[in-house]
Amino acid sequence: MKIKGDKMKNEEIKIKKPIWDGVSNKNKSVIVLMSGGLDSSVLTYKLAMEYPKVLAIGFDYGQKNKNELEAAKKICKDFGIEYRILDATFIEKLSKNNYMFNVGTDIDIKNKNFIVPFRNGFFIEMAAIMAYNENYQYIALGALLEEQVIADKNKTFLLQLQKTINTGIGDNFNIKIITPFIDELITKYRLFRVAKKYGILEYLDKNIVTCYDGAVGILGCKKCGRCKALKFQYDYFLFKEGELNA
Repeated sequence: MKIKGDKMKNEEIKIKKPIWDGVSNKNKSVIVLMSGGLDSSVLTYKLAMEYPKVLAIGFDYGQKNKNELEAAKKICKDFGIEYRILDATFIEKLSKNNYMFNVGTDIDIKNKNFIVPFRNGFFIEMAAIMAYNENYQYIALGALLEEQVIADKNKTFLLQLQKTINTGIGDNFNIKIITPFIDELITKYRLFRVAKKYGILEYLDKNIVTCYDGAVGILGCKKCGRCKALKFQYDYFLFKEGELNA
């Protein structure tokens, strides 16, 4: 399962489309926040097997790696999932001089220029309005167990936001914000195992965009902090699977 380099990158990898099991969550529907990265792509595949109706949405919030939206569009098409892009460019206007928006900007740990405050909060609120208008019962976020330290991915925050949304919309609206990977204690390392189980790991390496500089694949650009951190987790996965240096 180890990534095989440029030759693998240039090959078209076919995957089996996810099919609802016909039993789980009957008559239920879910909106999944889909960025085109690893976490949300695996979650979208998972939900398509567990829900009869799945809608994936992405956000143009002024990010410099615009190709993540194209990546998400292709992945959803290959999964057989409807995908829409919502305009959230107001977020960029509220987050000037940020690493995520400016090409050539380096991460500044001290000044936290890589953080967009409440970004997921905005995304979920926009998804909730769509859910209200189109009668979806759930909004799914691909947050992982270790991301409980992130303010707008924390379960306590999400429960509070869920209550606020339902109260604010009224009309007996009762959206539920779900985080399946947190509930199932899935970490980044374990997420690779989930992708392998689904048979989509090699496919994702060819198509996802996780790097904020827009590099494609699990290893991304291999230079920025985000890609180095992901490589560390991937190498650990290979080690645990007995494939590292095999």
